[in-house]
Amino acid sequence: MAFHSIQGQSHAIEVIRRALAGGRLHHAYLFAGPAGVGKTTTARAFAKALLCTKPTASHDACGQCGACIRVGECQHADLHIIERKSKSDGLLERNIKIDQVRRLQKSLSYKAYEGGRRIVLLLEPERMNPSTANALLKTLEEPGQDTHFILVSDSAHRLLPTVISRCQRVRFGP
Repeated sequence: MAFHSIQGQSHAIEVIRRALAGGRLHHAYLFAGPAGVGKTTTARAFAKALLCTKPTASHDACGQCGACIRVGECQHADLHIIERKSKSDGLLERNIKIDQVRRLQKSLSYKAYEGGRRIVLLLEPERMNPSTANALLKTLEEPGQDTHFILVSDSAHRLLPTVISRCQRVRFGP
């Protein structure tokens, strides 16, 4: 998905495009807004634009290079997605587990594999308990060069204030 195909979120898209155009990317973004308004779709488009090897003049992903295809299939080596795991009964775990954050920290200690950048999509960060959020905090504070976090939340008010303060907030409207 490209930025131009995301409807109803022109302000959020403009914030992202300006950051890409100016080369002033924040190390952590918090995409906050109601459920179902395109936050996750925009986060994936942003990740694709950051890892694309042939971006367009409007700073969008080309959608055709190998990196874009792998990001679209969630198979890119430098794209890390943290979300609640599925249980054996098919339901989702209640929370994001601390071992997921520790595995992420270990993988972020290595250099980027193919893209030069590493992207972490953290879906439903409000589903981290305080100890998990605190484990993530050190990495969020000092993520390493060319590592970008995109937190996607329907309930940003449930995040620890210290996590929110480390992120540039991008608001999504209804």
